[in-house]
Amino acid sequence: MVEEIMVIAENPTYHSIIRSHYVNPILSGIQAVGMEPVKVLVRVETRTLGDGRRVLIPLTYLAVDDSQSYILFDEEELITSIVQKVAENLTEKLKGRGLLVYVPEEVLRIEFTTGDVEERGKLTVLVDCPEEYREELERFAKGVAIHLREKGVDVNNLVLSTQVFHAPIGKKVDLKLDFAVTVKPEGLKYSREAIEELIHGIVQKYGPFLIKRLNLGAIIMGNIHVIVPGEDRASGIVISQKERILEEVEELTQSEEIQELVTILR
Repeated sequence: MVEEIMVIAENPTYHSIIRSHYVNPILSGIQAVGMEPVKVLVRVETRTLGDGRRVLIPLTYLAVDDSQSYILFDEEELITSIVQKVAENLTEKLKGRGLLVYVPEEVLRIEFTTGDVEERGKLTVLVDCPEEYREELERFAKGVAIHLREKGVDVNNLVLSTQVFHAPIGKKVDLKLDFAVTVKPEGLKYSREAIEELIHGIVQKYGPFLIKRLNLGAIIMGNIHVIVPGEDRASGIVISQKERILEEVEELTQSEEIQELVTILR
Protein backbone atom coordinates (compact mmCIF):
# COMPACT_ATOMS: atom_id res chain seq x y z
CA MET A 1 0.00 0.00 0.00
CA VAL A 2 1.32 3.42 -0.94
CA GLU A 3 2.07 5.38 2.22
CA GLU A 4 3.23 8.64 0.66
CA ILE A 5 3.05 10.35 -2.72
CA MET A 6 4.59 13.77 -3.22
CA VAL A 7 4.92 15.65 -6.49
CA ILE A 8 6.66 19.03 -6.50
CA ALA A 9 6.28 21.25 -9.58
CA GLU A 10 6.17 25.03 -9.87
CA ASN A 11 3.69 24.91 -12.72
CA PRO A 12 0.27 23.53 -11.63
CA THR A 13 -0.33 22.11 -15.11
CA TYR A 14 2.93 20.19 -15.01
CA HIS A 15 2.04 18.95 -11.53
CA SER A 16 -1.27 17.59 -12.79
CA ILE A 17 0.35 15.96 -15.83
CA ILE A 18 3.08 14.24 -13.83
CA ARG A 19 0.73 13.12 -11.06
CA SER A 20 -1.90 11.67 -13.35
CA HIS A 21 0.09 10.44 -16.34
CA TYR A 22 3.49 9.64 -14.86
CA VAL A 23 3.11 8.62 -11.22
CA ASN A 24 -0.15 6.69 -11.52
CA PRO A 25 0.94 4.47 -14.45
CA ILE A 26 4.22 3.72 -12.68
CA LEU A 27 2.33 2.64 -9.55
CA SER A 28 0.04 0.43 -11.61
CA GLY A 29 2.97 -1.11 -13.49
CA ILE A 30 4.87 -1.95 -10.29
CA GLN A 31 1.78 -3.49 -8.68
CA ALA A 32 1.07 -5.51 -11.82
CA VAL A 33 4.33 -7.44 -11.36
CA GLY A 34 3.66 -8.32 -7.73
CA MET A 35 5.51 -5.52 -5.94
CA GLU A 36 4.02 -2.82 -3.76
CA PRO A 37 5.05 0.87 -4.00
CA VAL A 38 5.49 2.35 -0.54
CA LYS A 39 6.70 5.87 -1.22
CA VAL A 40 6.92 8.06 -4.35
CA LEU A 41 8.65 11.42 -4.37
CA VAL A 42 8.92 13.41 -7.60
CA ARG A 43 10.39 16.87 -8.20
CA VAL A 44 9.82 18.25 -11.68
CA GLU A 45 12.56 20.30 -13.31
CA THR A 46 12.16 21.96 -16.71
CA ARG A 47 14.50 22.77 -19.56
CA THR A 48 13.88 24.61 -22.82
CA LEU A 49 15.24 23.30 -26.12
CA GLY A 50 16.51 25.50 -28.92
CA ASP A 51 13.30 24.97 -30.89
CA GLY A 52 11.19 26.21 -28.00
CA ARG A 53 9.96 22.86 -26.74
CA ARG A 54 9.87 22.31 -23.00
CA VAL A 55 11.42 19.23 -21.40
CA LEU A 56 9.98 17.94 -18.13
CA ILE A 57 12.56 16.07 -16.05
CA PRO A 58 10.90 14.26 -13.12
CA LEU A 59 13.54 13.55 -10.46
CA THR A 60 12.05 10.37 -9.05
CA TYR A 61 12.48 8.41 -5.82
CA LEU A 62 10.65 5.09 -5.43
CA ALA A 63 10.54 2.95 -2.29
CA VAL A 64 9.19 -0.49 -3.20
CA ASP A 65 8.23 -3.46 -1.03
CA ASP A 66 9.35 -6.57 -2.94
CA SER A 67 8.72 -9.10 -0.14
CA GLN A 68 5.80 -10.65 -2.06
CA SER A 69 7.34 -10.32 -5.50
CA TYR A 70 7.31 -13.33 -7.82
CA ILE A 71 9.70 -11.73 -10.30
CA LEU A 72 12.62 -14.04 -11.09
CA PHE A 73 14.95 -11.50 -12.64
CA ASP A 74 16.47 -8.12 -11.81
CA GLU A 75 13.68 -6.14 -10.11
CA GLU A 76 15.45 -2.77 -10.33
CA GLU A 77 15.99 -3.24 -14.05
CA LEU A 78 12.32 -4.09 -14.47
CA ILE A 79 11.11 -1.01 -12.56
CA THR A 80 13.51 1.18 -14.53
CA SER A 81 12.00 -0.21 -17.73
CA ILE A 82 8.49 0.55 -16.46
CA VAL A 83 9.47 4.16 -15.68
CA GLN A 84 11.12 4.67 -19.06
CA LYS A 85 8.14 3.19 -20.89
CA VAL A 86 5.74 5.45 -19.01
CA ALA A 87 7.90 8.46 -19.91
CA GLU A 88 7.92 7.45 -23.59
CA ASN A 89 4.15 7.03 -23.64
CA LEU A 90 3.63 10.40 -21.96
CA THR A 91 5.96 12.14 -24.42
CA GLU A 92 3.91 10.67 -27.25
CA LYS A 93 0.72 12.07 -25.69
CA LEU A 94 2.26 15.52 -25.15
CA LYS A 95 4.07 15.99 -28.45
CA GLY A 96 1.24 18.15 -29.81
CA ARG A 97 1.68 20.52 -26.86
CA GLY A 98 5.41 21.01 -27.36
CA LEU A 99 6.34 19.07 -24.23
CA LEU A 100 8.78 16.18 -23.71
CA VAL A 101 9.36 13.96 -20.67
CA TYR A 102 12.90 12.78 -20.07
CA VAL A 103 14.11 10.58 -17.18
CA PRO A 104 17.90 10.17 -17.30
CA GLU A 105 19.32 7.28 -15.29
CA GLU A 106 20.94 9.53 -12.70
CA VAL A 107 17.64 11.13 -11.60
CA LEU A 108 15.87 7.83 -10.89
CA ARG A 109 16.46 6.29 -7.48
CA ILE A 110 14.90 2.97 -6.44
CA GLU A 111 15.08 1.40 -2.98
CA PHE A 112 13.64 -1.93 -1.89
CA THR A 113 12.11 -2.24 1.57
CA THR A 114 11.56 -5.98 1.96
CA GLY A 115 9.31 -6.64 4.96
CA ASP A 116 10.26 -8.92 7.83
CA VAL A 117 9.62 -12.58 6.98
CA GLU A 118 7.79 -13.31 10.24
CA GLU A 119 5.42 -10.43 9.60
CA ARG A 120 4.84 -11.41 5.97
CA GLY A 121 3.13 -14.77 6.37
CA LYS A 122 6.05 -16.70 7.87
CA LEU A 123 7.56 -17.60 4.52
CA THR A 124 11.15 -18.80 4.82
CA VAL A 125 13.29 -19.45 1.76
CA LEU A 126 16.71 -21.08 2.07
CA VAL A 127 19.18 -21.75 -0.73
CA ASP A 128 22.20 -24.04 -0.62
CA CYS A 129 24.39 -23.18 -3.59
CA PRO A 130 27.81 -21.85 -4.62
CA GLU A 131 28.28 -18.22 -3.65
CA GLU A 132 28.61 -17.04 -7.25
CA TYR A 133 25.07 -18.27 -7.94
CA ARG A 134 23.47 -17.17 -4.67
CA GLU A 135 21.91 -13.84 -5.67
CA GLU A 136 20.12 -15.20 -8.73
CA LEU A 137 19.07 -18.48 -7.10
CA GLU A 138 17.72 -16.79 -3.98
CA ARG A 139 15.62 -14.55 -6.22
CA PHE A 140 14.52 -17.60 -8.20
CA ALA A 141 13.63 -19.67 -5.09
CA LYS A 142 11.68 -16.77 -3.64
CA GLY A 143 9.83 -16.44 -6.92
CA VAL A 144 8.93 -20.15 -6.85
CA ALA A 145 7.53 -19.82 -3.31
CA ILE A 146 5.52 -16.71 -4.13
CA HIS A 147 4.21 -18.31 -7.33
CA LEU A 148 3.01 -21.32 -5.33
CA ARG A 149 1.24 -19.01 -2.91
CA GLU A 150 -0.36 -17.18 -5.82
CA LYS A 151 -1.72 -20.56 -6.95
CA GLY A 152 -3.21 -21.21 -3.52
CA VAL A 153 -0.48 -23.41 -2.04
CA ASP A 154 0.14 -22.17 1.50
CA VAL A 155 3.92 -22.51 1.62
CA ASN A 156 5.68 -22.14 4.97
CA ASN A 157 9.22 -23.01 3.96
CA LEU A 158 11.04 -23.68 0.72
CA VAL A 159 14.57 -25.04 0.50
CA LEU A 160 16.47 -25.15 -2.78
CA SER A 161 19.59 -27.31 -2.84
CA THR A 162 21.91 -27.40 -5.82
CA GLN A 163 24.61 -29.66 -7.14
CA VAL A 164 27.14 -28.54 -9.74
CA PHE A 165 28.18 -31.03 -12.39
CA HIS A 166 31.57 -29.89 -13.62
CA ALA A 167 32.28 -30.10 -17.32
CA PRO A 168 35.49 -30.51 -19.34
CA ILE A 169 37.56 -27.38 -19.91
CA GLY A 170 35.77 -25.07 -22.30
CA LYS A 171 32.34 -26.50 -21.50
CA LYS A 172 29.68 -24.96 -19.28
CA VAL A 173 28.69 -26.63 -16.02
CA ASP A 174 25.25 -28.13 -15.41
CA LEU A 175 23.25 -27.36 -12.27
CA LYS A 176 20.91 -29.78 -10.53
CA LEU A 177 18.00 -28.37 -8.50
CA ASP A 178 16.37 -30.20 -5.58
CA PHE A 179 13.39 -28.73 -3.75
CA ALA A 180 11.90 -29.31 -0.31
CA VAL A 181 8.63 -27.52 0.40
CA THR A 182 6.68 -27.41 3.65
CA VAL A 183 2.99 -26.56 3.25
CA LYS A 184 0.19 -26.05 5.75
CA PRO A 185 -2.28 -28.95 5.92
CA GLU A 186 -5.22 -26.63 6.60
CA GLY A 187 -7.11 -25.87 3.44
CA LEU A 188 -4.68 -27.80 1.24
CA LYS A 189 -6.00 -27.40 -2.32
CA TYR A 190 -3.55 -29.63 -4.15
CA SER A 191 -2.15 -33.13 -3.85
CA ARG A 192 1.59 -33.56 -3.47
CA GLU A 193 1.77 -34.66 -7.08
CA ALA A 194 -0.01 -31.48 -8.22
CA ILE A 195 2.38 -29.29 -6.20
CA GLU A 196 5.33 -31.14 -7.73
CA GLU A 197 3.89 -30.47 -11.18
CA LEU A 198 3.55 -26.76 -10.36
CA ILE A 199 7.23 -26.60 -9.39
CA HIS A 200 8.22 -28.54 -12.50
CA GLY A 201 6.28 -26.04 -14.59
CA ILE A 202 8.02 -23.06 -12.99
CA VAL A 203 11.46 -24.58 -13.58
CA GLN A 204 10.62 -25.40 -17.19
CA LYS A 205 9.36 -21.86 -17.78
CA TYR A 206 12.24 -19.99 -16.14
CA GLY A 207 15.04 -22.53 -16.61
CA PRO A 208 16.26 -20.93 -19.87
CA PHE A 209 16.51 -17.59 -18.09
CA LEU A 210 18.58 -19.12 -15.27
CA ILE A 211 20.84 -20.85 -17.79
CA LYS A 212 21.50 -17.53 -19.46
CA ARG A 213 21.97 -15.52 -16.26
CA LEU A 214 24.27 -18.08 -14.62
CA ASN A 215 26.04 -19.08 -17.85
CA LEU A 216 25.16 -22.76 -17.42
CA GLY A 217 25.13 -25.66 -19.80
CA ALA A 218 21.81 -27.02 -18.54
CA ILE A 219 19.41 -27.14 -15.61
CA ILE A 220 18.81 -30.65 -14.27
CA MET A 221 15.60 -31.23 -12.34
CA GLY A 222 16.25 -33.25 -9.21
CA ASN A 223 13.92 -34.37 -6.44
CA ILE A 224 10.93 -32.48 -5.08
CA HIS A 225 9.90 -33.23 -1.50
CA VAL A 226 6.52 -31.88 -0.41
CA ILE A 227 6.17 -32.04 3.37
CA VAL A 228 2.83 -31.67 5.14
CA PRO A 229 3.35 -31.43 8.92
CA GLY A 230 1.29 -33.91 10.90
CA GLU A 231 1.06 -36.53 8.19
CA ASP A 232 3.00 -39.72 8.90
CA ARG A 233 3.84 -40.32 5.28
CA ALA A 234 7.57 -40.92 5.63
CA SER A 235 7.12 -44.16 7.56
CA GLY A 236 4.51 -45.26 5.04
CA ILE A 237 6.99 -44.72 2.22
CA VAL A 238 9.62 -46.78 4.04
CA ILE A 239 7.16 -49.60 4.72
CA SER A 240 5.89 -49.70 1.14
CA GLN A 241 9.45 -49.69 -0.18
CA LYS A 242 10.38 -52.50 2.22
CA GLU A 243 7.40 -54.58 1.11
CA ARG A 244 8.27 -54.02 -2.55
CA ILE A 245 11.88 -55.05 -1.98
CA LEU A 246 10.80 -58.20 -0.08
CA GLU A 247 8.46 -59.12 -2.95
CA GLU A 248 11.29 -58.69 -5.45
CA VAL A 249 13.62 -60.82 -3.30
CA GLU A 250 10.99 -63.53 -3.06
CA GLU A 251 10.53 -63.51 -6.83
CA LEU A 252 14.26 -63.75 -7.34
CA THR A 253 14.71 -66.63 -4.91
CA GLN A 254 11.98 -68.56 -6.72
CA SER A 255 13.76 -68.16 -10.03
CA GLU A 256 15.25 -71.44 -11.30
CA GLU A 257 18.37 -69.61 -12.49
CA ILE A 258 18.95 -68.10 -9.05
CA GLN A 259 18.36 -71.43 -7.34
CA GLU A 260 20.84 -73.07 -9.69
CA LEU A 261 23.37 -70.31 -8.98
CA VAL A 262 22.91 -70.75 -5.23
CA THR A 263 23.50 -74.47 -5.61
CA ILE A 264 26.72 -73.84 -7.52
CA LEU A 265 27.94 -71.34 -4.93
CA ARG A 266 27.28 -73.79 -2.15
